[in-house]
Amino acid sequence: MQEVTQDEVVRGIASLNRQKAARPHGRNNDLLKDAQALLVPVVLGIANELLKGVQPPSSFLDDLIIPLQKKIMATRMQAILGGAIGELQQGFVHGRNMLKTVMMVVAILRTAQREPETSVGESRAIVLLDFKKAYVTVVHDFLFMVMRKFGFATDFVEMIQRLHQGTTAKFLVNGELSEPIPIQTGIRQGCPLAPLLFILAAEILRIAIQADHSLQRIEIPNGQGSRHKFQHLWTIEQSFWSKPRTSRK
Repeated sequence: MQEVTQDEVVRGIASLNRQKAARPHGRNNDLLKDAQALLVPVVLGIANELLKGVQPPSSFLDDLIIPLQKKIMATRMQAILGGAIGELQQGFVHGRNMLKTVMMVVAILRTAQREPETSVGESRAIVLLDFKKAYVTVVHDFLFMVMRKFGFATDFVEMIQRLHQGTTAKFLVNGELSEPIPIQTGIRQGCPLAPLLFILAAEILRIAIQADHSLQRIEIPNGQGSRHKFQHLWTIEQSFWSKPRTSRK
């Protein structure tokens, strides 16, 4: 895998937001932004050591370096996701726009409004499926297997694995933090890699649904037993299924 460049580090720091909550060691993104001249060479060296397979100290997982490393890896990953993710997924894929999904849904609704006399069994319909606890349910081993199946380089997959090994969570109860609890599954909300990794895992579900013809038709409530073929419109954590009027059997 190509080494991290100074430009990638500088752009990664530039993309970080100021005045975020401090991490456990008392530092936040402002330190990286205000001391770039001093810290960029240090961060660059650490980033490339991590690429070589050096296991980061456990303290790094809660500090500034690892989130920045994830930001850099996410930028690289986003640039190549289009080759792995189907055209139906619009979110977080370079060159695609979530507005396309919104416009398609609005177009279906407006068309349905122009057909007030159409029976329930023949009318257009949109079904919204929301993934329950989407990020929390992703199993790490499955995710890394999916990345390999999609052709991601072994060293890149191992880099992502290292960034997720040894992660912990703490609970704040009555003002006191609990002891660290190891995280075995799930990806963290707010992590720059999280939505990209999730849509990779969800892509397997989309492929499975399209390949299973028994799942292509859904019975419409109050539709007198009519079953209709649906088309898919995927977003990050939701799946829209749209039924055209002409698909009635």
